[in-house]
Amino acid sequence: MRQFTPLALLIAAGALLPGLPALAQDAPASGASPCPEWENAIVFRRDDPETGYDIFVVQPDGSGLIHIDDNPGRMDSSPQWSPDHCRIAYNAKVKNDDESIRFINPDGSGMVTVIGGGDEDRDWNPTWSPDGRWIVYSRALRLPDGHLSEDDLWIAPVDGSVPPRQLTSLSGDEHWAQWSPDGRWIAFKAEPEGNSDIWLVNPEGTEFVQLTDARVGEGHPAWSPDSKSIAYISGGPTTEIHLMAADGTYLRQISNFGRGLPAGPQFLAFSPDGTRLLTSLTAPSGATDRDLYILDLATGALTNLSELFSEDPNLRANDEWADW
Repeated sequence: MRQFTPLALLIAAGALLPGLPALAQDAPASGASPCPEWENAIVFRRDDPETGYDIFVVQPDGSGLIHIDDNPGRMDSSPQWSPDHCRIAYNAKVKNDDESIRFINPDGSGMVTVIGGGDEDRDWNPTWSPDGRWIVYSRALRLPDGHLSEDDLWIAPVDGSVPPRQLTSLSGDEHWAQWSPDGRWIAFKAEPEGNSDIWLVNPEGTEFVQLTDARVGEGHPAWSPDSKSIAYISGGPTTEIHLMAADGTYLRQISNFGRGLPAGPQFLAFSPDGTRLLTSLTAPSGATDRDLYILDLATGALTNLSELFSEDPNLRANDEWADW
């Protein structure tokens, strides 16, 4: 069992950025979940050579695997739970058509397209506001020459009451957006100077803060449930999981995979209680596919979740893009 330094030794409590204004959106009041059967479940994308890109839901102990939105004509990706865990937002690519944002219930029912559809733009990688009323997503516009523009972040109400509006317009691509649970900030990957770094933007698009500047390639930010910390992926000699306070201080490496992995970690998500971190990586045992792993932040224990629910131990499929 691979061990890591406990989280308690790595992070200090940090307030949000001093001097910046409080934002319009507050986190929803706590209470009983309207969908208790899904409140601790994990949603992820499986890239299976036989069936393509599909969305699955599973419990963190590996039980209750459900294959939802099973359509060989679509490529589904980047699923994200709604704040109440009653719906899933994701993007679907239809061959020779657009890539759009869809909602679906965890049992596979109630699929509806909410952004895109009927054009050739690319709308993908959605994240929910903590009150469930808004989504932020990446959009690349189809240019007259047939190519796609750079990815920018856009924001839209879930009910469609007003048109989507552009949130960012930095040079380079902006994506992997994640809305903080307190509603104040949206963390994302940006590359205005050619290097991939972690940035923040407020929901109004009026405040930008660059959190990292390591120049080694950083991305996949994930907020802790208390909005005080952000986990992210950082490159370098090896690709590792790092953690920082929400103001960009107290940067710490919390994994030590080293060079033993064919592919480093990707796609981070905290457990609802903040004690564990979900990631996707390729195991060092000669495997060629990516599995989901759960890292216990207190003990450093690393558990291969995919091995618990995979029906075929020889299946070469990539389990990734997970949300908890």
